[in-house]
Amino acid sequence: MTTNADVDGLWRNCRDSLAHGLAHFSDLSSSDYGFHNRKWIILSVHHAAEVFCNYLLKRADTLYPPKGRYPSLYDVVAMLQKHALWQTLSETEREVVTDLLPPLTRLRNLLMHGPAPETIDISEAAVAVLALLILVKRRTGATTEEFLSQSPSIEYTVVDELRTHQWPGYTEFVERVLAEEYPDDD
Repeated sequence: MTTNADVDGLWRNCRDSLAHGLAHFSDLSSSDYGFHNRKWIILSVHHAAEVFCNYLLKRADTLYPPKGRYPSLYDVVAMLQKHALWQTLSETEREVVTDLLPPLTRLRNLLMHGPAPETIDISEAAVAVLALLILVKRRTGATTEEFLSQSPSIEYTVVDELRTHQWPGYTEFVERVLAEEYPDDD
């Protein structure tokens, strides 16, 4: 049975992980210990993505989660695609869930279950958190400033972590998002 406490608790957990990940992005420019910040960016963004997908399903389905256990990001993405809620998501929202969030699992598993690399590339986490912030705003109304308010906006810091080869795909994604939000503009 869905309770407001369940939904509220998932949202609280998601908000905290988003805020935590964004704070570590912000600390990249002010801290000498970049490994720590990069590690926690990946772990926090992965957790925020996982909890947010579970949050969406819990809000939509009183019988969720199956067997009373919230699934991992990999499994919740698959479950979301099979749920009726999937049809209510826009094309770019589905793209976030299927294409931009799953790479976080590989990065998270590397850090949680294996030897840590000397350097950590957070560019996939940067793309994922930017896309997740769009999905969160659309589905909850919460803006980035509610997670981390700073000037200039934290998105500028996050975008700085994108790699050259990611720019075309990210720019095209943003264009598709804008086309969905402003369909009458050319």
